[in-house]
Amino acid sequence: MAGFRKVLNFVNRVFSSKHIILVNTAASGILMGMGDVTMQIIEKRYSNEEHALDLARTGRMALVGLASGPLTHGWYSLVDKMIPGVTGSTVLRKILLDQCLASPFFTCYFFTVIGSLEGHKPKECLQTFSSKFWEVYRADWMFWPAAQSVNFRFVPSRYRVIYIQSASYLWDTFMSYINHKMSYDSLFRKFNIVFYFPYRRMSLTSKPLKIALSSVSPN
Repeated sequence: MAGFRKVLNFVNRVFSSKHIILVNTAASGILMGMGDVTMQIIEKRYSNEEHALDLARTGRMALVGLASGPLTHGWYSLVDKMIPGVTGSTVLRKILLDQCLASPFFTCYFFTVIGSLEGHKPKECLQTFSSKFWEVYRADWMFWPAAQSVNFRFVPSRYRVIYIQSASYLWDTFMSYINHKMSYDSLFRKFNIVFYFPYRRMSLTSKPLKIALSSVSPN
């Protein structure tokens, strides 16, 4: 019991108002870097190629996380002040506000900052954002409202950002994939994956399927 109290006291000190921004910023950077490492391990497994982790790529992702940490902290502090309470209607209003304002902003922020770190010009960053935004935003609506319902209903304000960053581990893995994924054409050539349809066996390199997939291609 004494050990548990020590751990609890340590957590309370770490998440005190004196340290909370620093903790949230560090957690944001670490978890975004971890998300990229996870994505690279997945890529390595399915590409059947031996290559070392791209630490520069992971470092860029971690820097984006570090830069977004204070912004995330400020946003959730503002939301709690604007819409206090944890009732059902209050939680719904917070989720809608988060999805309609914060989500588009942070998506644009991600592609702008990561593109700049990769050496792209502002115009190129905005082009990447515009080409990938709806793909990301659709996935955002599938993932974040459920996570945020728990956040806004049950998580105390000072633990809010760390909860979000923990949930963001999966999201950051997805964002790493979106930012670094290959085009469909290179995927066709590299893996020659085969789809099984009810009436025929069709390779991804087949012309009818490539035409059908071109309508949803991100490039």
